[in-house]
Amino acid sequence: MAFRGTRNDLGRPKGVSNKVTTKIRDAFSKLIEDNLEGLDSDLKSLKHSERIKFIIDLASFILPKMKALEVTNNDVSENHNELINKLIKIPDADFKKVYDE
Repeated sequence: MAFRGTRNDLGRPKGVSNKVTTKIRDAFSKLIEDNLEGLDSDLKSLKHSERIKFIIDLASFILPKMKALEVTNNDVSENHNELINKLIKIPDADFKKVYDE
């Protein structure tokens, strides 16, 4: 039997959220909310580096991920790298002067 209709006819309509994903997110949010005190004490018991890693890992479930940007204009990239190298090498007292240039 031949396929009839368009690809858009399949699945849920555009813009409608996935019910399963929504349920999982809600359950995960409730799990976190119900265990905030325990998570707080567990966090305090970690080393600083472990605590930072945990917070970053947890943030990936809450915050949208940012896409990396790529500079395609080599002139801009070279000027940017030149400025960075210049700023790295200068003493703190001259930093503002070079930065303003």
